[in-house]
Amino acid sequence: RACAGDACGCVVVSVMRALERGVVFLVGDDDEAWARAARDAIAVGARHRLSAARAAAVVALGAALEVGDRYALVAYFTGCDASCSLSVNHFGALIRDRSASVRATFTRVLGRCLADDDRVASRVLPYVLTALCDDIDDVRVVAEDVVSNVIGTLKFEELVGQNFGDMLEPALRELAAHAGTGWYED
Repeated sequence: RACAGDACGCVVVSVMRALERGVVFLVGDDDEAWARAARDAIAVGARHRLSAARAAAVVALGAALEVGDRYALVAYFTGCDASCSLSVNHFGALIRDRSASVRATFTRVLGRCLADDDRVASRVLPYVLTALCDDIDDVRVVAEDVVSNVIGTLKFEELVGQNFGDMLEPALRELAAHAGTGWYED
């Protein structure tokens, strides 16, 4: 914590860029300890205070999703990894990041992820749908591009239709938990 101002952020950005280039060797490696270390480093970068560091972490995440076990990585970054005692929904934080460029970059990464692998659709689609409703036009344009050009509109509609129940079920469970505590909205 003794780093001065942006110097620490520059180091994090450099580490994320190096990790992006080396992720093929780390995440694609059979040694699970290296893959876990790369995953954890990306998670730290995704929570950094500087948007450049968070954006670099998102790019490194995209590289990891290209070569690693996509399902396991998505489970970890959405806070659904049973092997991790500290579950944090990094995807939720990234799609609501205060920087529009981080949100746009993250949406592009999600689009590439969905274009190649339907297994992660129920975990990834809610974030793409959120990007389609973003307050900033640039993020919405990226999300629309992801839907129409990367995934394909027909495939996107099919994925949403197939996974709607899986996306809706966690929200309904949370609502039922709130209702059980006597919570209500005015």
